[in-house]
Amino acid sequence: MFKFKNRRKFFFIRFLDAHIYIELLTKIKLCLKYKPSIKYAKVVNYGLNQEKRETPILVSLTSYPERINLVATTIDTLLQQEVKPDRLVLWLADSQFPNKEKDLPEELLNKCKYGLEIKWCEDLKSYKKLVPALIEFPDSIIVTADDDLYYQPDWLKSLYLEYLKDPNLIYTRRATFIKIKNDTINAHPHYSNTHYKPCFNNQIMGGAGTLYPPHSLHKDVLDIDSIKSLIPTHDDIYFWAMAILNNKKIKLIKNKNVNLITVAGTQQYGLCKTNKGNSLGISPHEAFNRIFNKYPELVEILK
Repeated sequence: MFKFKNRRKFFFIRFLDAHIYIELLTKIKLCLKYKPSIKYAKVVNYGLNQEKRETPILVSLTSYPERINLVATTIDTLLQQEVKPDRLVLWLADSQFPNKEKDLPEELLNKCKYGLEIKWCEDLKSYKKLVPALIEFPDSIIVTADDDLYYQPDWLKSLYLEYLKDPNLIYTRRATFIKIKNDTINAHPHYSNTHYKPCFNNQIMGGAGTLYPPHSLHKDVLDIDSIKSLIPTHDDIYFWAMAILNNKKIKLIKNKNVNLITVAGTQQYGLCKTNKGNSLGISPHEAFNRIFNKYPELVEILK
C-alpha cells in the first residue's frame, strides 16, 4: 500500500488484480479497473519435465461447464513454465460431462499432445483441484492452480525453489493472516508484506498457487462426507485446517508478481458468487465457525 499526501487530505492507493483501489480518509472508496499487461502465447512445445525427479511435481486444477471453453488459456501458461512439472492434470466431474471427451472443446483436447492429462472424478466442486490428486498421487508434490488465471513463467519455479530449501513446510503465493482474540476471528489478507515467517496463521489462498509436499495434510482431508456436509464451497479454509491439524506451517513466499490476472470472460461465474450471503453458499465467517466447532483444537493452536 502506498500513502500519499496532498494539500488537504491523505489518501491510499493500492494496485491489486487489475484494479486500482483508492480510499480517502473520509472512508469513501473508489475502484477503477485497468488493463494489465501479460505476455501470452499459445503453447507450441511439450511442456512437461522429461528428466527423473526424486519427488515428482504434479500441477493440479479443475474446471466446470461454464468455464470449460476458456480453461485452455490457463493450460497454455501452465505448460510454459521455467520449472516444468512432471504432470499437469485437469480434473473434471463425470456427472457434469456425461459424454466425457465428446463434451470438451477441441482447443482444450489439443493441449493433451503438449502434456495435459484430463482425468474424471466425483463432483466435489472446488475440492476437485486437490482431493482426487491426493488419492491418486499421494507421493507427489502437488501444486494447485485455478482455471481462470494467467500464470507467469516463473510461477512454479518460485514455489519449488522455496520447497527445496525446506520440504517440511507448505508454500503459498497468497494468504490471509488469521488471528483469534477474545473468541473473535480477524482475517487480514496480505499478498506482499513482511509476514513471511512460516506459521499456522497463514490461511492458504490456493488459486494463486500453493505447494503441498507429500503427506502434508491431515487424514481427514480425504473424508468426502465431511467435505460435502461441513464447508462444501470453502476448500481453501478446509485445506488450511488440515495443514494445521497435521502440524504443518505455511509460508507465504516473496514474489514480485502478486497480482492475479484473470482470463477475460471467466469472472461472471465462480465461488465468489456462490459464497455470497444471499446465495446458496455460506460466508467465510460461517465456514470458520463450522471448522472450529468440529476441530476446537484449531482455536487453541491459533491463540
